[in-house]
Amino acid sequence: MIGIIRGMKKLWVVLAAVVTGSLVPVASASAATTASAAPYASALSSYKTLAQSYSAKEIFADNWAAYANDSHEGNGTCPLANTTYSSSLNAVVLTTTGQTTSVTTGCAHIRSQHTVPTSGDVVEAKVYLPGLGSAKSFGGTAYPAGTLLDWASVWLNGASATNGAENWPADTEIDPVETQYGTNYLTLHYGTRTSDGSSTGNWTTLPQGWAGADATYATPNAGVPNVHSGWNVVDLQFTSTVANIYFNGKLYITIPASVLSHKPAYLNFGISGPNGGDPNNATWPSGKGTEDVQYVKVFS
Repeated sequence: MIGIIRGMKKLWVVLAAVVTGSLVPVASASAATTASAAPYASALSSYKTLAQSYSAKEIFADNWAAYANDSHEGNGTCPLANTTYSSSLNAVVLTTTGQTTSVTTGCAHIRSQHTVPTSGDVVEAKVYLPGLGSAKSFGGTAYPAGTLLDWASVWLNGASATNGAENWPADTEIDPVETQYGTNYLTLHYGTRTSDGSSTGNWTTLPQGWAGADATYATPNAGVPNVHSGWNVVDLQFTSTVANIYFNGKLYITIPASVLSHKPAYLNFGISGPNGGDPNNATWPSGKGTEDVQYVKVFS
């Protein structure tokens, strides 16, 4: 989708977070050294300090849906009523009716009030991604049960400074989760804005040619599973140079330093129907579903 909710051209899924007026630090250094205060991926066990921690209940109470609508990316498009809190799931529930993105009432979007750092830290979220409950055909194209529904997302939108103004795409947009065409593709936008509202720099795992001739096409690590329908843990490890994306504890792909700005970023989660601007959208798996967010944690 290469962007998200840009004039309702995009919207995504996966990570969650929470604030109560300011970023929430760990209460004590000792609490940060416990086994529970570590990233899900064992390869990231050296990150011992839980710098920020947000529960689903806090995210909902702090009205992240309103922050999303007030942002440049959200632009007032998704109804606040489409974002709810489920005590049984202990999760923020983002609901779509499965309508195309040209219909603004069929989406949900939340965005953090504060930015997270993108250098020397790990951002982790646990999210539920919707999939087909049974095999189904769309526009003559058949999909098996469990196929991811369009269009769920988890993404980070860079800011000019800590808690500063969004500056797209110069400060980098990172989309680790963007379910499209029945699977998930990872995309990063950078550079400058073009006349048609897209970005001059696009680094993506989309199939060759789908993002244009100017895009850089990347290949995930062989044998590492993508995210799937159901619950997933997504970790983004930011070093001083590259960014490593982990899905359910395994290193999925490394984003090179050449396409990263390492500017602080706002966290976004969103869901809608397929991209209505694409003439093939009727062949993509879609329908009413939810993206659920249980927590967001930032380790340093």
